[in-house]
Formats: sequence, structure tokens, C-alpha cells
Amino acid sequence: MTQEWLADFLSKFRAGYFIAQSLTVFALFLAGLCFVMLIKRRLESPVHVLLAYPAGLSLYLLSGVILLVTKQRFAAASLIITMLILMLLGYMVTSAVSGTCRGFAPVKPSLLITVLIAAILVSIIACSGIFPVSLWNDSMYPYSLYPRAIVRYGYLKRKFNVFLTDVGLGSAVTGTLPWIFGFNETFGIQAALNLDFLIFFGFMVRETAGRKGPVRNVITACGLLLLVTSMPFAVISGWAMSNMYFTEFLFICTGSAAYFAKKAGEQKNTAGDILLLSVITAAMSFFRMEGMMIAAFVILSYTMIGLSGKLLALFSVLPCMVLYGLYYIRIFIIMTINAPYTFLNRTKAVIQMVALTALFLYLILIQGRVKKTLSKHLKVIITAGLVLANLILFFLDPALYTADLKAFYLNLTHMSGWGVFPVFVVSALAVTLCCQITDKKKPSVSYMDFVSISYILITLGVSFARGDPLQENVGDSGNRVLLQIVPVLMFAVIEHLTECAKEEPSSPS
Repeated sequence: MTQEWLADFLSKFRAGYFIAQSLTVFALFLAGLCFVMLIKRRLESPVHVLLAYPAGLSLYLLSGVILLVTKQRFAAASLIITMLILMLLGYMVTSAVSGTCRGFAPVKPSLLITVLIAAILVSIIACSGIFPVSLWNDSMYPYSLYPRAIVRYGYLKRKFNVFLTDVGLGSAVTGTLPWIFGFNETFGIQAALNLDFLIFFGFMVRETAGRKGPVRNVITACGLLLLVTSMPFAVISGWAMSNMYFTEFLFICTGSAAYFAKKAGEQKNTAGDILLLSVITAAMSFFRMEGMMIAAFVILSYTMIGLSGKLLALFSVLPCMVLYGLYYIRIFIIMTINAPYTFLNRTKAVIQMVALTALFLYLILIQGRVKKTLSKHLKVIITAGLVLANLILFFLDPALYTADLKAFYLNLTHMSGWGVFPVFVVSALAVTLCCQITDKKKPSVSYMDFVSISYILITLGVSFARGDPLQENVGDSGNRVLLQIVPVLMFAVIEHLTECAKEEPSSPS
């Protein structure tokens, strides 16, 4: 009798966790979809549906950050209210921008029902536990306590100590979802993002294929297969860590930006697209302590493909300046944190705020005036600037910089989470170069190429800023940060291989 009761109890207990987590995933998607509809006034593309879940997750993350840096109680009610306020602000802001569609375009009931049913199915599958999740990294246990502490105390506390300077506030806020809404772990939240990301990646490959019919489907399937079977993605997508979120948000941001820039001439409401992109980019910056520096570069890269610098400054950079400024004031001035080991310190905080301020001023005051002059040369200028910055770091501490380079080399060549991916990339680029020479085409650097190259250079600088030499280990922080570029790099390679396979050059977009 006791055994039967226990079995029944455990069954209901697990079912409760399953239901609660599935409902939370679906609620995040629904919140994101409502946000998209409010700022876009319509559903123009499958991309907007695919961005709904990342947008919902971003709204939750940013709401949590706002509550914590303004010292408001972190609780379910305050989180939901803040999310609703952000959604309303999004509607008001886009309404104030000229060119925005004023009325809401009706959505076909059949389309809406299909989207909602698909979202429910994905939520159930994601929370079913069929996808593997790795918890082996040594950072996981202590960092998993941080979200619980936030929910327990409701505020940031000085006793959180090293968490405040070493853990991205966004990853901690995301980790509070189970403890706020009554389930156990975030594996369903993570698996749902994985599924959404893979569909988004496949859609982007399909868009870049430039063909119709079965060939386009084959290219899409092959592109997805290349990503899913690559060891770096298999490793990082299964980690219950901030790296997984950052990896997928990074590609979602850059991929969406490229898509929106390409479609800008075909649609009227670009302000809604830029706001949607800005919200997801801002959320991405909070997943990692170095995330803001990478996000600042990503925002700058958006302007290179035609997105409005002023709107990006107002929608993304300015809110980040306020939130990061409040966070730094809270931990370094009000709490006077002095942890035994800190990745983030006062000096780095000042540097990051100066960088954000400089980016804001550039986008508001300068970018529009020099757009025509610099647009053709900005890739070279930024790349040269990053190379110069790395040379300066090398001369500041040759031993540390060389040790980091050696660790990266050993991780790449000894298959520390990389497998044969480096060999594949080099081989694919060699094939691409041969195709270009054969077809007498001038070698070109795509947007994704530029993002990949710049990201690697930024990673070298960020790793140097850690202060300690990197290690040859799949779980080493430097190696994990480098792994984050894999989807972007894979997409860049697929773009080139697809271009090689075309019978005739594609028309410029």
C-alpha cells in the first residue's frame, strides 16, 4: 500500500513539474508573440514567429534585471507587471516613430491556431526530458545557487559576493524561472530555445540558398545536419550554462539583423524590427559578464548592413547604459563589493561604461553623417582596430597573451570540444577559394564572415582581461567563449559553399 501511494505521489509530482514547465515555456512564447504583434502590428514573416520565444525570454530577463538594479522586490507579480509595462512601452515607442503602421492587421484564425498548436507541441516536447543536458562543469553547482538566492531574498545582497562580479545577471535571472513558477530545473526552457534556434537556423539557411524546389530543401537539411552533428554545437547546446543561451542568442541576433536589413525595402515597419532586435540583443548582453562588450560590437555591426544607428542607440544602447550603470553603482558604490576573486572590477566597469557612451554618441551624432563615406571601409577599420588592440594587449603582458594563444591552439587541435570542426572550416574555405579563383570572382567577406573574425579577436581580448592564463580544457571559460561563435561561423561557411554550388551568381540583395 505504501509503495503504491509513493509511486502515485511521485508520478503526480513529476507530472506537476512537467506541466508547470511546459506552461511556462508556452507563456514565454505567448508573451513574446504579443510583444511582436504590439510593435509590428502584424505577423509579416515566419522569422517574427520564431523570434517570439527569444523575445519572451528577453522580456522576462530584462524585467528581472530592472527590478534588481532598482531595488524592487523580485517576485512573480512584480515580474509579470514589469513585462506588461515593457510591452506597452514597446507599443508606445513604435507608435511615436514615423512610418510605423497605425492599425493592427488581422491575423488569419487558421494561422494563429496553427502557430499556437505548434508552440504547445514544442513546449511539451522540450519539457519531456528526452534531450540530454550536461551538468558536469565545475561552475554549475555554485552558480545554480545564485538564482535560488535571488528568489529567496528578493533583492541583490552584499553576501552574494563573487556572484555579483562573476556571473552574468541575465543568466541568474533566467535561472530563477523554476523557483518563481514552481518547477525544478531549466532544462525545458533550454530545450525549447534549442528547438526554436534550430528551426531559425534552418530558415536562415533556406533563405540564403537562393533556389526553389527540392534543391533548396536539400541545402536546408544539409546545413542543419552539419550544425547538429558538429561536436562544438553538440557540446555547448547540452550545457546548462549561460554559454548555451549566449551562443544561440548571438546567431539569432546577427541572423535576424541580416534578414531585416535584406527585407527592409520590402516592408514599412522597420522600427518594430529594430526594437525587437534591440530587446533580444540587450538581453544577450546580460548572459555573460563580457557580454556587453560583444553586444556593443554586434550593435555596431548592425549599422554596417543598413539598420538605423539612431534607432539602435535609443532602443538598445541607451537602455543598456542605464541598466549597466545602475548595476555598477549598486555593487561597487552602494554595496562596495570586494570579493577575493573578481572578473568584473571597478576599472573594467568604467571601461565598459565609456565604451557604451562612445557607441551611443557615435550612433546619434556621427554615424549618419559619415555613413556613405565609411560604409565601404568600416569592416576594415573595425578589424584593424581590433588587431591593434590585441597587439597592445600583447605588449602589455606578452607571457599572458602567449599563454592564452597556446591554450586556444591546444583546445582547437586536441579536440577539446571541437572535434574535426576546425578541419571542416579550413577545408570548406579552401574549396570556396578554389571556386572563386576558377570562376574569376573577387574574394568577398560577408557579414557573417566579418562577425566571426571580429568575435575571435574580441575573445582574445576578453580572455586576456580575465587576468589568468587559459587552460587546455573543454570547459575552460576561454574555450567556452570561443565555442559560442560556432553557429555564426558554420552559417558563414554554408553561405560560401552554397554560393559555390550556384550555377550563376546571385543578384545582389
